[in-house]
Amino acid sequence: MKSIVFSFFGILILFLLFILVFPISDKAEKVVLKINRFDQELFSINSQNIIEKSNKWDKDFEYFNKVFASQIIQLPSLDNQQYYD
Repeated sequence: MKSIVFSFFGILILFLLFILVFPISDKAEKVVLKINRFDQELFSINSQNIIEKSNKWDKDFEYFNKVFASQIIQLPSLDNQQYYD
């Protein structure tokens, strides 16, 4: 029984020493979050600007344009004419 109590206090002391040596940092890291609204871009297209908007989406949204074409509207590729229709 004594060995369990000594072990417990030994671990507790080591834990407290660890906290004193490596204190918890109060510095919060600032995260810059950029939100790209694909829905606004999607509903801003018309028949005259569909190709230039699609090319802009490749730059602005990177892989999401391919995911949108293949998984949401289920086209085999972006080269498909149905994508622009």
